Amino acid sequence: MTSVEYQLLLIIFNHDNIAISLAQYINPEWITTNSLEAKLLLRILNEIREGLWQKALAAETLFERDEELNMIYSILSEELVTEDPLKIANGCLKKLFTNFIDHKKQEIDHKIGTTSDEEKIRKLQQEKINLRKISQNPPFLPKLS
Repeated sequence: MTSVEYQLLLIIFNHDNIAISLAQYINPEWITTNSLEAKLLLRILNEIREGLWQKALAAETLFERDEELNMIYSILSEELVTEDPLKIANGCLKKLFTNFIDHKKQEIDHKIGTTSDEEKIRKLQQEKINLRKISQNPPFLPKLS
């Protein structure tokens, strides 16, 4: 099983038009950089947002460490076989967003459990309600023309 970040990297390297949309829709806060794939994804999305992304030169210019290069070469050698890459991209986008929301809820629950300040608890509960509302409408990429 591959991570959502790895799947997004596959999509980015195989579908330029979807890559640009992903860079516009993914909030960098949603990516927890606890894996090599996540770090590479964040770096590539930033390059795309800044208009500096050159897929053909990525391995030579953007990555220096052997493990980064090995990951990129692995992705480049893998073909994304699907009839609907946009559907896969949207599934990954939703998963990334949901993971972020779930993590934020856990942080709030922890803060609620460690405080006795009633006003602070009320504010934290309101934050959690807001997160629940936001989670009802996950982002999705529109059909490309």
